[in-house]
Amino acid sequence: MNKKQTLKKLQNDQDYYGDFGRQFLSNSDLNTLIGGQYEMADLRQFKVPVEDNENFLKGRYFHQYILEPEKISDFPVIDVKSRNSKEYKEFLKENGVSLALKQSEAVEIEDMARYMLNNFKMYEFIRNPKAKYEVPAVGEIFGEMWKGKADILTDEYVFDIKTSANVLKFGFNARHYFYHTQAYIYQRLFGKPVVFLVIGKTKKKNILGEYYYDMGIFPVSNASLEIASELVKKAVDVYRQIRDIDPNENIDDYIINTSI
Repeated sequence: MNKKQTLKKLQNDQDYYGDFGRQFLSNSDLNTLIGGQYEMADLRQFKVPVEDNENFLKGRYFHQYILEPEKISDFPVIDVKSRNSKEYKEFLKENGVSLALKQSEAVEIEDMARYMLNNFKMYEFIRNPKAKYEVPAVGEIFGEMWKGKADILTDEYVFDIKTSANVLKFGFNARHYFYHTQAYIYQRLFGKPVVFLVIGKTKKKNILGEYYYDMGIFPVSNASLEIASELVKKAVDVYRQIRDIDPNENIDDYIINTSI
């Protein structure tokens, strides 16, 4: 399969996140390969599919509402008060899905998305006339093949949309969530700098009684990219150790051995 065919296949989320896409390294692999700021790596979880949950579902709806609004009518949404209700469980079975969004949640997410798009600066970035959405890329980084999918690709930037529990701490927490490594990988794959467009998940009220959401525009510094480069290289080194492991050895026998 040539590169053009590969990219076309990766446009489909099922292939991007499924078996076909797992042949490539991605930013989401870093936590299991090298661990985070407060957590050690668990090599046994490498490439293990992450179980879907409500937060992932809400994030997908937010992204789809902004980036692919023409598909929003196909999203599984039901007007129920509880996911424990019989009606909700029947809806899942009838539609062949494991999770669905409650109507009340969809309304909240749509309100947040509209607020973001009503901001002139955010709208200018997101609705750039030359912007392309959900664009996949593959390429070699430190001798291994990586994948990425840009939320928004323009002539100048890759824009990645994030929702955050605390926008005011986004810059501080970015390295903890591997956003700097994501920026490094995407900059290598797309050849353009990455800028994060962030909106808070909580609606607030100002002194005049007006409602608002915190928002932020976060480019990535060269210092963060240099740190990210070292982490990506470290992840590649660990990946090669796993890949080349003796098939007679059982990685499930791996025991953490470190001082505290």
